Amino acid sequence: MMLKIRSVPIILSALVMLALSACSVSLAPPFDQSLVTGLNSANTKALTLFSAVSTGSTAEKFPQYSSQYDGLIGQFGALRQQALARPIPPLAKKLAGQLVKYKVLKEACGDAGGNPSSCVNSSPNGMLVIINNLTKMRDVHKASGLKKDIVAIFKNAHDISMSQALTIETALKRNPS
Repeated sequence: MMLKIRSVPIILSALVMLALSACSVSLAPPFDQSLVTGLNSANTKALTLFSAVSTGSTAEKFPQYSSQYDGLIGQFGALRQQALARPIPPLAKKLAGQLVKYKVLKEACGDAGGNPSSCVNSSPNGMLVIINNLTKMRDVHKASGLKKDIVAIFKNAHDISMSQALTIETALKRNPS
């Protein structure tokens, strides 16, 4: 019996679906428990700093907090590098690249250049926001001190970015079945 030309695409599609059903296709970077642990640790230290200056702090008191700022900025920087070093699944990178190319994700990716990796692995961008926020807070503290209301603004920005980073990272954890 000879196959009709019309049935070849159906058979090929069925074979491809059968082959893919045995494969695991990932569109996100792998879960990294050490990254989540590091984020939680750095967040605890940041919230401790926010608490310490929550009623305000003068520029003269900045030196007693300088090492805390440096430690936090460095720790979030190291965590950002760790997140940037994660392998991005090739299919995810290719798909994001096509969506950026056709301007579907250009603005949603969170970077002006529309870097596909920042769409698939968005945590590093969130951590950069945290680093910039802490750096700005440090600079304001050093130059003119911190008023209670200003601390609240910096803390709110930190809470939003931290919540996003932790949500993204913990969502990558999958239950093995």
